[in-house]
Amino acid sequence: MPRESKLPDLPSAVALCRQNAVFIAALRDAYFRADQAVEQRGLNCRADGDCCKFDRFAHRLYASIGELALLVEAPPTSVLREGRCPYQADPRCTARARRPLGCRVFFCDPAHADWINRQYEQFHAEIRALHDKHDVPYLYMELTDGLRKILPAGQNKIASPDGNFCVDTGNMES
Repeated sequence: MPRESKLPDLPSAVALCRQNAVFIAALRDAYFRADQAVEQRGLNCRADGDCCKFDRFAHRLYASIGELALLVEAPPTSVLREGRCPYQADPRCTARARRPLGCRVFFCDPAHADWINRQYEQFHAEIRALHDKHDVPYLYMELTDGLRKILPAGQNKIASPDGNFCVDTGNMES
């Protein structure tokens, strides 16, 4: 993995991920297996859209650069607003097939919180390993901040005030 100073800018990193068809296919496979785990657990989405209103539900959604690359294959349905997913239209997700891992395993029922956390950690570790295996940059950031940095100016009008942007340096040379 390149040194931090040699990491590509975020839009370039997204482009690298999107150009790697084998990586994208492996990411879709990980998503499929995460969806299967949720189905086997018997969890169902209420489809009321509360989880897309991060500020109301008091949570934050994080995604890797590969997850963002897949998500932005289609533009959001609304402009980016702090604390909200721009792929939400009324209570529905317009990016359901491309949504990040956090969306796939998060459910409003607190009785499943421990299971949800374990599933997220398991599949996120797999997604992290896919970045290494396919030699694509790995960045992990808050979703709306990442989208603000890669979407065209007309779709990213509101910036994240805290600038959350994390770079994993675990596999970088010193």
